[in-house]
This record gives sequence, C-alpha cells and structure tokens, in this order.
Amino acid sequence: MKKFDVARVPGFIMIGAIVILIGYAVLNMDSFWVRSDTEHTQAIKDAILRAATHCYALEGSYPPDLAYLESKYGLILDHKRFNYVYDAFGSNIRPEVEVLSWNTQPAPQ
Repeated sequence: MKKFDVARVPGFIMIGAIVILIGYAVLNMDSFWVRSDTEHTQAIKDAILRAATHCYALEGSYPPDLAYLESKYGLILDHKRFNYVYDAFGSNIRPEVEVLSWNTQPAPQ
C-alpha cells in the first residue's frame, strides 16, 4: 500500500482554488453581459440626445425624427441590433429617446 505524499497537498489546494474561481466566473458572466448591454444602450441614447441638441443649437429646432439626424448630422445607428424610440413633441421641446436591444428579454416577475 502506498503512503500519502504530503508534498502534493499544495498542488491539490491550488487546483481546487482554480476550479472554484472558474466556477465563480462562469456563474457571474451573465450579469457582466447584462451590465455591459445596459451601459452600451445608455451611451447610444446619450449620442442621440447630443446630436439632437447639436441640431437644435444650429437650426433652432429639434429634429423631427432619427432619419433626419442620420442624413444631416452623420449619426450612425445599428437598426439590426437595436430598436430606437424617438418621440418629438414639438420643435422646441427636447425629444424622449429610448434604445432597446432586440435580444433583451423581459425581466422575470
């Protein structure tokens, strides 16, 4: 019968720690992507509002729709990945903007 080799204990502890860290990283990966997507949509929303404010400063009125910002101010929007809601109430009222990811699923209730 072989004797237990005490010199191998640190190796087993290291392997166990690595397995635990990998498991933790895999379990938290979903929250990373959700947070990243939220920050990305907020950055797009901010860019749209900046372009609309720029238009207001130059022309004296907010743009009627996103197509106007795309054609006149060079705003580039990814319509395959995101859905954009642009509500312009009047030419002198700042529009409401929402950016929604097409792959966003409703939160569980």
